[in-house]
Amino acid sequence: KQKGARASRRASLPPDAARPKLIVFDLDNTLWTPELYQLRKRPKANKDIKLFDGAMDALRDLACDDGAWAGTRAAVASRATEDEWAEALLRDFDVDGRSAASLLPFREIYAGNKKKHFQQLREASGVAYSDMIFFDDYTANHGDVTQLGVMGVHN
Repeated sequence: KQKGARASRRASLPPDAARPKLIVFDLDNTLWTPELYQLRKRPKANKDIKLFDGAMDALRDLACDDGAWAGTRAAVASRATEDEWAEALLRDFDVDGRSAASLLPFREIYAGNKKKHFQQLREASGVAYSDMIFFDDYTANHGDVTQLGVMGVHN
């Protein structure tokens, strides 16, 4: 361990703690960096775009079918304008032998207000807003979805 380097810490919940039924992630600056609009050409996973360590940890937890998160599904709600790039990246990122896309079966990726994204996610997943949690780096997006009853987490 390097002098002055901090060990990474992971948050954990007690095994019997309630879990959300749907975890929704934004993409740019939440799952990965840099933001897609900053790029000039189609990016490659793990070269031009990298998953944050915490995002990879979360996806690994969700990939473990027999773990504490077995009853929780995941989704994407992103205003990224390069939706084809985003979809390709999700297919290309490997999470313990599975694509990120397979772990995020509900995806709403298009410009516009996040309320519409969440209305579509609720319809597709059947999960009530009150059983969702949303991670996004842009605080304005939280106001839109918390009005629906979704818990928002600023990262």
